[in-house]
Amino acid sequence: MPEKTRTTDTASTTREHWNAYYAQDDAPMKPSSFARYCLPLADRSLPLLDAGCGNGRDLLYFAAQGIDVIGVDLSETGVTRLRERIPSAVASRVGLHVGDVTNLPEDGFRRRFGTVYSRFVLHAFVEEGERRFLRWAAAHAADGGRLMIEARSVLGSLYGLGEPCGRDAFIHGHYRRFIRRSELEERIREVGFVIEESVEADGLTVCGKDDPVVIRVVARKPGA
Repeated sequence: MPEKTRTTDTASTTREHWNAYYAQDDAPMKPSSFARYCLPLADRSLPLLDAGCGNGRDLLYFAAQGIDVIGVDLSETGVTRLRERIPSAVASRVGLHVGDVTNLPEDGFRRRFGTVYSRFVLHAFVEEGERRFLRWAAAHAADGGRLMIEARSVLGSLYGLGEPCGRDAFIHGHYRRFIRRSELEERIREVGFVIEESVEADGLTVCGKDDPVVIRVVARKPGA
Protein backbone atom coordinates (compact mmCIF):
# COMPACT_ATOMS: atom_id res chain seq x y z
CA MET A 1 0.00 0.00 0.00
CA PRO A 2 1.40 3.46 -0.87
CA GLU A 3 2.11 5.70 2.10
CA LYS A 4 -0.75 8.06 2.80
CA THR A 5 -0.10 11.73 2.24
CA ARG A 6 -2.19 14.81 2.76
CA THR A 7 -2.34 18.02 0.86
CA THR A 8 -2.15 21.40 2.55
CA ASP A 9 -2.46 25.08 1.79
CA THR A 10 1.30 25.58 1.81
CA ALA A 11 1.15 29.37 1.44
CA SER A 12 -1.16 29.69 4.44
CA THR A 13 0.76 27.31 6.71
CA THR A 14 4.09 28.81 5.67
CA ARG A 15 2.84 32.35 6.36
CA GLU A 16 1.57 31.35 9.81
CA HIS A 17 4.84 29.63 10.72
CA TRP A 18 7.09 32.50 9.68
CA ASN A 19 4.87 35.19 11.16
CA ALA A 20 5.20 33.41 14.52
CA TYR A 21 8.94 32.92 14.02
CA TYR A 22 9.67 36.56 13.18
CA ALA A 23 7.41 37.78 15.98
CA GLN A 24 9.98 36.35 18.40
CA ASP A 25 12.57 38.70 16.85
CA ASP A 26 15.48 36.37 17.57
CA ALA A 27 16.35 35.27 14.03
CA PRO A 28 20.01 35.68 12.99
CA MET A 29 20.84 39.11 11.59
CA LYS A 30 24.36 38.44 10.34
CA PRO A 31 24.52 37.84 6.58
CA SER A 32 24.39 34.19 5.61
CA SER A 33 27.39 32.36 4.21
CA PHE A 34 25.51 32.14 0.91
CA ALA A 35 25.12 35.92 0.71
CA ARG A 36 28.83 36.38 1.30
CA TYR A 37 29.53 33.75 -1.34
CA CYS A 38 27.24 35.49 -3.85
CA LEU A 39 28.34 39.09 -3.31
CA PRO A 40 31.35 38.99 -5.69
CA LEU A 41 29.06 37.55 -8.39
CA ALA A 42 26.25 40.09 -8.00
CA ASP A 43 25.77 42.85 -10.57
CA ARG A 44 26.15 46.14 -8.69
CA SER A 45 24.78 48.22 -11.56
CA LEU A 46 21.27 46.70 -11.48
CA PRO A 47 18.83 45.86 -8.66
CA LEU A 48 18.90 42.58 -6.80
CA LEU A 49 15.63 40.80 -5.99
CA ASP A 50 15.71 38.93 -2.67
CA ALA A 51 12.89 36.41 -3.07
CA GLY A 52 11.93 35.41 0.46
CA CYS A 53 13.90 38.11 2.25
CA GLY A 54 12.64 37.19 5.74
CA ASN A 55 14.09 39.48 8.38
CA GLY A 56 16.44 41.05 5.84
CA ARG A 57 19.73 39.62 7.04
CA ASP A 58 20.99 39.20 3.45
CA LEU A 59 19.03 42.04 1.89
CA LEU A 60 20.58 44.59 4.26
CA TYR A 61 24.02 43.12 3.63
CA PHE A 62 23.68 43.60 -0.12
CA ALA A 63 22.28 47.11 0.37
CA ALA A 64 25.22 48.01 2.62
CA GLN A 65 27.51 46.99 -0.23
CA GLY A 66 25.88 49.57 -2.49
CA ILE A 67 23.41 47.35 -4.35
CA ASP A 68 19.80 48.45 -4.88
CA VAL A 69 17.56 45.70 -3.48
CA ILE A 70 13.92 44.72 -3.61
CA GLY A 71 12.77 42.23 -1.00
CA VAL A 72 9.62 40.12 -1.12
CA ASP A 73 8.37 37.84 1.63
CA LEU A 74 5.12 36.10 2.53
CA SER A 75 5.46 37.04 6.20
CA GLU A 76 3.84 40.36 7.04
CA THR A 77 5.57 40.26 10.43
CA GLY A 78 8.98 39.70 8.90
CA VAL A 79 8.58 42.57 6.45
CA THR A 80 7.19 44.90 9.13
CA ARG A 81 10.12 44.19 11.44
CA LEU A 82 12.53 44.63 8.55
CA ARG A 83 11.08 48.04 7.68
CA GLU A 84 11.67 49.12 11.28
CA ARG A 85 15.36 48.21 11.21
CA ILE A 86 16.50 49.57 7.84
CA PRO A 87 19.44 51.92 8.50
CA SER A 88 18.93 55.41 7.15
CA ALA A 89 22.19 55.10 5.22
CA VAL A 90 20.70 52.41 2.93
CA ALA A 91 16.98 53.30 3.03
CA SER A 92 17.02 54.82 -0.46
CA ARG A 93 18.33 51.54 -1.88
CA VAL A 94 15.67 49.28 -0.33
CA GLY A 95 12.17 48.42 -1.54
CA LEU A 96 9.99 45.93 0.37
CA HIS A 97 6.84 44.02 -0.53
CA VAL A 98 4.66 41.47 1.23
CA GLY A 99 3.83 38.78 -1.26
CA ASP A 100 4.07 35.22 -2.50
CA VAL A 101 7.31 34.76 -4.42
CA THR A 102 5.68 32.04 -6.51
CA ASN A 103 3.25 34.68 -7.84
CA LEU A 104 5.38 37.76 -8.39
CA PRO A 105 3.93 40.70 -10.38
CA GLU A 106 3.93 40.37 -14.13
CA ASP A 107 5.46 43.83 -14.53
CA GLY A 108 8.49 42.71 -12.53
CA PHE A 109 8.28 45.77 -10.27
CA ARG A 110 9.09 47.71 -13.46
CA ARG A 111 12.70 46.64 -13.16
CA ARG A 112 15.26 44.41 -14.79
CA PHE A 113 17.29 42.58 -12.21
CA GLY A 114 20.99 41.92 -12.35
CA THR A 115 20.52 39.26 -9.67
CA VAL A 116 17.56 37.14 -8.59
CA TYR A 117 18.52 35.72 -5.20
CA SER A 118 16.70 33.04 -3.22
CA ARG A 119 18.10 31.48 -0.06
CA PHE A 120 16.28 28.76 1.91
CA VAL A 121 12.97 29.53 0.20
CA LEU A 122 12.68 27.20 -2.78
CA HIS A 123 12.00 24.20 -0.54
CA ALA A 124 8.96 26.04 0.86
CA PHE A 125 7.25 25.90 -2.57
CA VAL A 126 5.20 23.17 -4.16
CA GLU A 127 6.73 22.05 -7.45
CA GLU A 128 4.51 24.23 -9.63
CA GLY A 129 5.39 27.24 -7.47
CA GLU A 130 9.06 26.54 -8.13
CA ARG A 131 8.40 26.44 -11.86
CA ARG A 132 6.49 29.76 -11.74
CA PHE A 133 9.32 31.39 -9.81
CA LEU A 134 11.95 30.17 -12.27
CA ARG A 135 9.90 31.37 -15.26
CA TRP A 136 9.51 34.78 -13.61
CA ALA A 137 13.24 34.97 -12.90
CA ALA A 138 14.05 34.20 -16.51
CA ALA A 139 11.58 36.80 -17.76
CA HIS A 140 12.77 39.61 -15.48
CA ALA A 141 16.50 39.03 -15.17
CA ALA A 142 18.55 41.29 -17.39
CA ASP A 143 20.64 39.75 -20.14
CA GLY A 144 23.75 38.54 -18.39
CA GLY A 145 21.95 38.59 -15.03
CA ARG A 146 22.29 35.79 -12.53
CA LEU A 147 19.97 33.48 -10.63
CA MET A 148 21.35 32.43 -7.24
CA ILE A 149 19.62 29.69 -5.24
CA GLU A 150 20.35 27.84 -2.01
CA ALA A 151 17.85 25.23 -0.81
CA ARG A 152 17.59 22.05 1.24
CA SER A 153 18.49 18.82 -0.53
CA VAL A 154 16.76 15.44 -0.36
CA LEU A 155 20.08 14.20 1.07
CA GLY A 156 19.65 16.23 4.26
CA SER A 157 18.95 14.69 7.67
CA LEU A 158 15.49 16.30 7.93
CA TYR A 159 14.26 14.46 4.85
CA GLY A 160 11.49 12.04 5.80
CA LEU A 161 10.73 13.61 9.17
CA GLY A 162 7.12 14.55 9.86
CA GLU A 163 3.96 13.89 7.92
CA PRO A 164 4.28 13.15 4.19
CA CYS A 165 2.66 15.84 2.07
CA GLY A 166 3.43 14.98 -1.55
CA ARG A 167 6.59 13.84 -3.29
CA ASP A 168 9.68 14.72 -1.23
CA ALA A 169 7.49 16.98 0.95
CA PHE A 170 6.78 16.76 4.67
CA ILE A 171 5.14 18.75 7.44
CA HIS A 172 7.67 18.89 10.27
CA GLY A 173 7.05 22.10 12.15
CA HIS A 174 6.23 23.58 8.77
CA TYR A 175 6.09 22.53 5.12
CA ARG A 176 9.28 21.56 3.31
CA ARG A 177 9.65 20.05 -0.16
CA PHE A 178 13.22 18.84 -0.42
CA ILE A 179 15.01 19.48 -3.69
CA ARG A 180 16.61 17.03 -6.10
CA ARG A 181 19.67 18.64 -7.64
CA SER A 182 19.35 17.11 -11.12
CA GLU A 183 15.69 18.15 -11.39
CA LEU A 184 16.39 21.70 -10.26
CA GLU A 185 19.23 22.02 -12.76
CA GLU A 186 16.96 20.75 -15.54
CA ARG A 187 14.22 23.27 -14.70
CA ILE A 188 16.71 26.12 -14.56
CA ARG A 189 18.01 25.19 -17.99
CA GLU A 190 14.47 24.81 -19.35
CA VAL A 191 13.71 28.49 -18.67
CA GLY A 192 16.88 29.60 -20.43
CA PHE A 193 19.59 30.01 -17.81
CA VAL A 194 23.08 28.57 -18.19
CA ILE A 195 24.36 26.96 -15.00
CA GLU A 196 27.74 28.30 -13.96
CA GLU A 197 28.12 26.56 -10.58
CA SER A 198 26.21 23.78 -8.85
CA VAL A 199 27.16 22.25 -5.51
CA GLU A 200 25.39 19.81 -3.18
CA ALA A 201 27.03 19.38 0.21
CA ASP A 202 26.92 19.90 3.93
CA GLY A 203 29.26 22.32 5.67
CA LEU A 204 28.05 25.25 3.58
CA THR A 205 25.44 26.80 5.85
CA VAL A 206 26.10 25.66 9.41
CA CYS A 207 23.86 27.21 12.07
CA GLY A 208 24.62 25.95 15.57
CA LYS A 209 24.11 22.19 15.50
CA ASP A 210 22.24 22.34 12.19
CA ASP A 211 24.45 21.46 9.21
CA PRO A 212 22.03 20.64 6.40
CA VAL A 213 22.92 19.27 3.02
CA VAL A 214 22.08 22.12 0.66
CA ILE A 215 22.09 22.72 -3.06
CA ARG A 216 23.71 25.91 -4.30
CA VAL A 217 23.20 26.94 -7.90
CA VAL A 218 24.43 30.03 -9.71
CA ALA A 219 23.11 30.41 -13.24
CA ARG A 220 23.43 33.14 -15.85
CA LYS A 221 20.95 34.44 -18.40
CA PRO A 222 22.65 34.53 -21.82
CA GLY A 223 23.31 37.88 -23.46
CA ALA A 224 25.09 41.12 -22.74
